[in-house]
Amino acid sequence: ADETFTRDFLIAAQTCEIDIWTNTLEQPQTCRGPVLRATGIFFEGSPQCVHRGRLKEVPSFRRWAQPAMIIGECIDGIGDSKLHPPPEREVGHSYTNRIKGYGFRYDWSKWPENATMYPLFNGADFRKMANGVMQW
Repeated sequence: ADETFTRDFLIAAQTCEIDIWTNTLEQPQTCRGPVLRATGIFFEGSPQCVHRGRLKEVPSFRRWAQPAMIIGECIDGIGDSKLHPPPEREVGHSYTNRIKGYGFRYDWSKWPENATMYPLFNGADFRKMANGVMQW
């Protein structure tokens, strides 16, 4: 139960009340940043077991970046592949990383500046593109 979104957060996501998805009402989706990752404090057994950071006198908490969600319209196989160009990949296979500048870790520096649509996400993108917007 501690590795899932709260019921209230899921209801907010369904009703488009999450501020990071400012284009959720746009049709079609641009898919530039469709992933949202949550984080929570991780206790090893109990709140008494707080992980110590670099400064031993200051307790710090381990944080895990789970769970995550993505806008369904931006998933490969669900979204419109005619609108969203395929991403440039390291080896050309669908399971390899995107190339830096073409969406790898949300770096779009080599993507055309006037682009309005971005590639759809597949399972490899969802797992390998660890960055995303974190909700604290």
